[in-house]
Amino acid sequence: MTLPASFSALITGASSGIGAAMAKELAGPGAHLLLTARDEQRLSSVGVECEDRGARVDRHICELLDDEAVAAYAAELQTYPRLDAIIHAAGTISFQPLAELTPEVLQNVFGVNLRAPFQLTRSLLPALTAIQGQVVFVSSSVVDRGQRNLGAYTASKHALRGLADVLRAEVNDDGVRVLSVYLGRTATPMQERVAQTEGSKYCGDNLLQPEDVARAIHDTLRLPRTAEVTEIRLRPMHP
Repeated sequence: MTLPASFSALITGASSGIGAAMAKELAGPGAHLLLTARDEQRLSSVGVECEDRGARVDRHICELLDDEAVAAYAAELQTYPRLDAIIHAAGTISFQPLAELTPEVLQNVFGVNLRAPFQLTRSLLPALTAIQGQVVFVSSSVVDRGQRNLGAYTASKHALRGLADVLRAEVNDDGVRVLSVYLGRTATPMQERVAQTEGSKYCGDNLLQPEDVARAIHDTLRLPRTAEVTEIRLRPMHP
């Protein structure tokens, strides 16, 4: 099954990594991509590449830690006539043992990884319900095991899993599908930061590629309406 020619998707974190790969994967004649990120220059570059592939692109610079900015953007998105999918690819991470983790750092990590996806999804549910759309939460394999120095990140991803599960229970009857994607180490700028913090050598070729993730999500979005994939778990071939 192919997506509708007029398929419209909001992608957060679209300037790099999985968000950028997802935008390029969905770009094609007739597609309408609503791309948001913090880095204007990189977002512009991704947008141009998507336009070269035939997509119509709207770019929006948004700081996901700013609740008012997120609310304003959500209100703007409500004016669009069609929204088929939201793909929450933006994320942030912090590194410190729990004994050194401050409430401010915890709040910031939860702000990007949980509060912004919650706020956007809640605001856009009427549009998604009207068209029986789809919501994708890009998460992490840290939900399966605790890792030292990643307390805020791990807690935020556990909370995101809970949010997705509750949302699915509430909107499935309306025809809205909800997918959580749990990833192992992926070749993204975030993973480069992890390697630097760990003092290990970063070798992106040995990691899961953002394009692999984007392709898996795309295939799931194209499933017939008789099926729903609730979780995808991906890891590098040689973890």
